[in-house]
Order: sequence, then structure tokens, then C-alpha cells
Amino acid sequence: RLSAFRARAMHELDPARQEGDTNRAITLKLAGDFQRAASLERNLLELRERHLEAGDANIDALRTNLGATLIRLGKLDEAQVLLEKAISGFEVSLGRDHEFMQNALAALAVVMKNKGELQAARDLEARVLEARLRTFPDDHQAVTFARENLANTMARLGDIPGSRELREKVLAVRASTLAENHPQLLQARGNLGATLLLEHRYAEGRELLKEAIEGLGRILSPEHPFLLDQRANLAIACARLADYPAAREALEQIIELREQVFGPDDYGTLVAREQLGHVLHQLGELEPARRQLEEVLAALADGDPGDVPERLVVREHLL
Repeated sequence: RLSAFRARAMHELDPARQEGDTNRAITLKLAGDFQRAASLERNLLELRERHLEAGDANIDALRTNLGATLIRLGKLDEAQVLLEKAISGFEVSLGRDHEFMQNALAALAVVMKNKGELQAARDLEARVLEARLRTFPDDHQAVTFARENLANTMARLGDIPGSRELREKVLAVRASTLAENHPQLLQARGNLGATLLLEHRYAEGRELLKEAIEGLGRILSPEHPFLLDQRANLAIACARLADYPAAREALEQIIELREQVFGPDDYGTLVAREQLGHVLHQLGELEPARRQLEEVLAALADGDPGDVPERLVVREHLL
């Protein structure tokens, strides 16, 4: 009996088999089949927990992988439990600066953000950045990614100066290490440009956004979400600078693309139409402006009882 048990354990923990199953899970995730990837990773985790000693880093590495997959499936509570276990294990087995530890902390930060616990996410991302800086040079890509993640969360928390400082550093590093037309450099320009708008630095923000849109427009499809978002930011900058014809042109392009991809009732489409209504009003085209805003108000009201902030904003501009 003991020999049979050992034979089964050796078969289940065969390195080639383990690696094959791990690679299959990666392939499934790349194909977008997160449900099957999670099932495969659960089986692998059960095997490791059954046959390896408690505290083995290989168990916690798989907990991290499964936790990240569960995030994509929206199973945040289960992902949080797995990631917290992995972090506790890595603290003992690998130490605070190990790559596996940083991956687990970053994944847990995503869980916290998706749960709306932004301060907890910020604290985790700050830990990751501190560890990256202890491990890598300042211009290393891992440090840059950690800065970007933290900048995004800080902006959502309303710490715009802190977010801007991080994004300025990201842009400086990427400008010194990447080619002029590299997508990551162009993205960094767009991110900083959007942040400058939040500080009412519209002229500076517009120039960075125009550079990002022009460069990324040669690489990405017109309906790419990042391009759509940056076009919307450019429209805001133009409107704030009273360049209403440019704002109108940008918004009309956004609306056309969003309606094709997401449909006329998509929230982002409605926001762009509302902004277009305000711009048309500034251009003196009062009847088209009213028509736009009335249609947006009707769409927001459809099947949604009571006033919501978005509807109140539109109604205020209709009065």
C-alpha cells in the first residue's frame, strides 16, 4: 500500500506533468478561457497541498496564479483569501523583496481596487514600489510599472499632485530608454496629459494628449479603449481652452466610434453626447444642443427610477 501511495505521489508531482499543466493554464488564460484555467490551477493546487510540506513556496506560487485568475472571473473574495495566504507564506519562505511576493502583493492590490478599497490598494502598491526600488535600478521596467499602478490609484483617491509626480517620473524614464514612437512612451505621455487636466493645466495637457493620440493612432485601431479615453480627454482640454470647434470634432469622432463598438446606449457614449451638447451650446447651436441633451436625459431615465447624478447634470444644462 505504501509503495502504491508513493508511486501515485511521484506520478502526480512529476515535474514534466506539472510544467505541462501549468503551461496549459497559461495558454487557456491567453485564449481568454479563465474558467478552464482556474479549474486546472485548482487541481494543481490540491495536488501540491496534498503532497508538499506546508510552507513550500511552490504552493504559494500557485495560490498567487489561481488568485489572479479568479480576479478575472470576478471572484474577489476567494482571490483575496488565496493571495493573503500566499503573502503570509512568502514572508517566511522567500522574504519581502522576492519577485513572487511582489506579484502576490500587486494582485491583492487589484482585488482591493475592484472592491473599492482604494486606500488598502494604495498601501499595497506603495509596498511593491519600495521593494522594486530596493531590488532594481530606478529605470527598470518593473519599477516603472509599479509607479504607474500607484499613480492610477492615487489619482482615484484624489491625490492628483502625487499621481502627477509619479507619472512625470514614468515619462522621464521612458523618454530616456525607449524609441520616440514606442507605445509605452506614448501611453505615458497620454497618462500625464490626462493628469495635468485634473490640475487645470489644460494647454500642457492638450499638447501631451495630441502627441499620444497621433502616435498611438498609427499603432492601435481607432476604437481601442485607450485611444477613445484619450480623445475624450483631448475634447475636455479643447473645451476648457474655448477651442470649441476642435472639441466638437473630437467628440463627434468619439461618438461615432463608440456607437459602432458599444452601441448608442453605452454609458461612455452618452457621456460623450452630453459633452457634445455643451459644446454645441457654446458654439451657439442651441437647438442641436438641446436635442442632444434631451436624448441623453431620456436614455438615462429609461428604466431607471428617480434622479441620478448624471441625469441631474444634464437637466441642469437643459434649464
